[in-house]
Amino acid sequence: MRRAWHSFILVVLLGLLFAFIPPPELGAQQPAPESPALTPVWTFSGGVYQGQSGDYTTPLSGVTVAIYGANSAGRLGTWIRETTTNRSGAFSLSVSGYDGDYAYYNIVETDLPGYTSTGALSGSGGEVVTLNWIRFTNPSPGGYAENFFWDVPTPTATPTPTATTYRPTHTPSATPTRTPTATPTIWNTPPAGILFRDEFTPGPDARWRFYDGSWFVQDGVLRASFDWNAYAWVDSIACSQCQVQARIQVPSIAPLKENEVALIVRMQDRDNFYMGDVMAREKTVRLWKRVDGQWFHLGTKPVDWQAGEWHTLRVEANGSQLRLLVDGIVQMTAADSSFTQGQAGLRINEVQAWIDDFTASGKAVNLPTSTATSVPLVQLYPDLDALYMERSPRYPWNAEKNWPDVGEPVTFTLHVANKGGQPAGPFSIQWETLDPAGQVVPGSMWVDSVDGLPAHSQPITTTYATAWADGRWRDGPYTIRVTVDSQNGIAEGPFENNNVISDVTNALCLAFMVEQDVYDAFNQIRTGRIEDLPPSARAEAHFYWFSRPASTEPYRAGTYSWEDWAQR
Repeated sequence: MRRAWHSFILVVLLGLLFAFIPPPELGAQQPAPESPALTPVWTFSGGVYQGQSGDYTTPLSGVTVAIYGANSAGRLGTWIRETTTNRSGAFSLSVSGYDGDYAYYNIVETDLPGYTSTGALSGSGGEVVTLNWIRFTNPSPGGYAENFFWDVPTPTATPTPTATTYRPTHTPSATPTRTPTATPTIWNTPPAGILFRDEFTPGPDARWRFYDGSWFVQDGVLRASFDWNAYAWVDSIACSQCQVQARIQVPSIAPLKENEVALIVRMQDRDNFYMGDVMAREKTVRLWKRVDGQWFHLGTKPVDWQAGEWHTLRVEANGSQLRLLVDGIVQMTAADSSFTQGQAGLRINEVQAWIDDFTASGKAVNLPTSTATSVPLVQLYPDLDALYMERSPRYPWNAEKNWPDVGEPVTFTLHVANKGGQPAGPFSIQWETLDPAGQVVPGSMWVDSVDGLPAHSQPITTTYATAWADGRWRDGPYTIRVTVDSQNGIAEGPFENNNVISDVTNALCLAFMVEQDVYDAFNQIRTGRIEDLPPSARAEAHFYWFSRPASTEPYRAGTYSWEDWAQR
């Protein structure tokens, strides 16, 4: 890294456009603004109704319908986005090439609490997989309408639901006695003091650390999904007598998957902890301990866990005694003394889960920092980044003419990317020219629309040809300003501060030359706080925070972006 820091070269050039990479050649005159290249778009629509299949008389509103992309016919795949039905029971979901390249698109309906699916009907080109799942295989871009689902209120007369297609083929071992009485050990209730609580409004507490998986907050709920083991934990608190609790919903059961959500107590690292989990597909809860990466089973019990409904899972550790509760009812207890204290956390495995009201209570203790490694906070959000702006025509810095003439046609091009770990849905980009007094020049505003950008996207461009309303150069201190997500429709958490970029037209132009390893390093460091750098690099990076002390908010751009650091 030492060589990389010293290899950064800043060159100030007169008359040379601000650019990081050579832009494509543009024509000398463009009569109208150009939009970014169009990407393929698929739109899936339909409705949800109450009653039996084919009955369209009673629409159901507020039903969640999601779209997934997969490259295997037997899996739901990657969650892309979701919506809820309106008062007419209708829904519409659009995806584009920015969301990924998938062979299958899966529409999944989540029953309202207290409802059960009775039927499904696919539109042209689709097939019904289950009563909650319609699949489209290699559909061409375009619209796919008339996808319908039917639900009815769950009958209350039958205490035991009939088996579903997702139930395992093996027969669980029956327990002839339910042992409703005597607990095998005396339980001393741990202290009720709350050490940590997160209701995920408006976003996750900054003390969360995440390892693998997709974790993001939407509508005040932590939404998590992953095809393998992923973890989240709170690294600022630890307890000896612990109660860890959360409200959990598995919106829909994914066939052929574990559908597992877990609470962790007394976590030392990702290989050492106690855990209570729910297997939503099999409707069982289990207690575990994990020691040096090896799993040890402490108990299993069937439980009435319904997909699409909120349930409260709770795991307690008091001395050597462990206890697991669902909706306030004790399901099982166990005894083990492998770990006496530790941190609180979450684990998911082959599931899409919603988590809310996470609470850790008990007796606080001091614990060395966990050895588990986390992913940056930027993985939780999209981060739309206005990278840089360039002007056409360009002139060599040492040419006789190195500035546009008054009245000469000019265009400006913005490079924009999503540097976050979550996809960004459709958004708008607004261009405008400000006069020397800071007022918008009449007729100069122009708005472009972008279908969306995937996580960690490559840059795209949008071009502005109506500066000063007619696209012809004016002398003087005018400002070209462009705002990404101008309608503020994309929730970017703490990464909202890099959506606007301006170019003062009579200012000196800059050219930046940077080696690739330096560029890559800045894209992995949250700029603005010296604490974000490893100690070995801090002495050499004194120039890195040149605008204000590192301890002073707002910590510069606060984003993972070399472009943000270089220009801000």
